[in-house]
Amino acid sequence: MDIFNPRIPHDGRIKYIGGIGEIDVRVSTLPLHREDPVIMRQLVCSEVVGDLLRLGLEEEDYDLLSICIHRTYGLIVATDSTGSGKTTTL
Repeated sequence: MDIFNPRIPHDGRIKYIGGIGEIDVRVSTLPLHREDPVIMRQLVCSEVVGDLLRLGLEEEDYDLLSICIHRTYGLIVATDSTGSGKTTTL
C-alpha cells in the first residue's frame, strides 16, 4: 500500500505466522469524503480442503469439474460475489 498517497484506493496484504498456523489477510481501502473504510479478508492458509468431494458441489457439477480438470488444455473461470468461496474452491 502506498501510504504517501492516502487519497486513492489501496490494496495490500498481511501475512501472519503464529500458533494457529499461517493467516493471510487482504486489506483494501477506499477513501471517501468523511471516512476511509477498510475491508479486511482473512484467509487461513493452513486449512486445505483436501479433495473435491469435500467442497459440497452438486453431483452434476462435481462430474463436470472432474472431467475439466483432467484435460490438458482449456480454462476454468470461477466468478461470484466476494466471500462466496472462490478461493477455497480453487
